[in-house]
Amino acid sequence: MDEEKAREENRIAQATSRLTAARERADALAAELAELNRAAAASRDARAAVEVQRAEAMARVSFVRESCANELNQSSKKSRANWFPMNRSISKRAAPASKNCASGWKTSAP
Repeated sequence: MDEEKAREENRIAQATSRLTAARERADALAAELAELNRAAAASRDARAAVEVQRAEAMARVSFVRESCANELNQSSKKSRANWFPMNRSISKRAAPASKNCASGWKTSAP
């Protein structure tokens, strides 16, 4: 009976040792998983920041594009306003063009 008791105690000690090792491994894996989750969250935050910066940049590009188009259009209108009054006094024989003419005016022959 003493021998059986010693074997039983030995098995209990081995099982306890295996259980302790498994708990330590589980704790290490849990710590690694927590670190990986933190890294994943940081990556998601960084990606979100990049997306926000991208959206801001696209908005700025759109604004600049529209501003430049408006400025060019205004400059074009001013140029036409400055050019056409002088042109009208020189070419009084201007007549409406056909629908195919892009400018809408053509000069008639003298």
